[in-house]
Amino acid sequence: MSPRVFVPLTLFCIAGSAADGGAYFAFSNFVMQGLHRLPVDAAVTAMQQLDITAENPWFALALFGTGLASLVLTSQVIRKQRSRAAMSRAPMLTAVVLYLLSLVVTFACNVPLNNTLANADAHAANAAQTWASFYNVWMLWNHTRTIIALASTVFFAIALARYEQGEAA
Repeated sequence: MSPRVFVPLTLFCIAGSAADGGAYFAFSNFVMQGLHRLPVDAAVTAMQQLDITAENPWFALALFGTGLASLVLTSQVIRKQRSRAAMSRAPMLTAVVLYLLSLVVTFACNVPLNNTLANADAHAANAAQTWASFYNVWMLWNHTRTIIALASTVFFAIALARYEQGEAA
């Protein structure tokens, strides 16, 4: 793969995985904690609204564009046996597996929890119990995907550095 394609695609993956990991980190670090300090009905309503606004083209580009670009890069590092791309194979494959795992956690764990909360009545008698169980489980999975997405960012950067080292060799 030409450096004019490999480098921008890898930079896109670095930016996308960092953006995703950063968004997840913000939720783990202060957004959810702030919501947890609100009265239950306000917390549930606010989270429902945050979930609605998260469904936008920019976030979709960061999630799915990064996933697609990472798969294109994977095909290149696997196919090229003696090339600069081959030098970045191990960190690139690690980055891609980690990034795709962050998507699996998102869509298998966090999204179903969000969907359940989206259908909850913020003013119901069991709203406090609904919020408490949502919050604890959602935070566990959010911490998990935060770590995984940010780790993928590091490995994308290592892959790019190895690719660039191949040019100097």
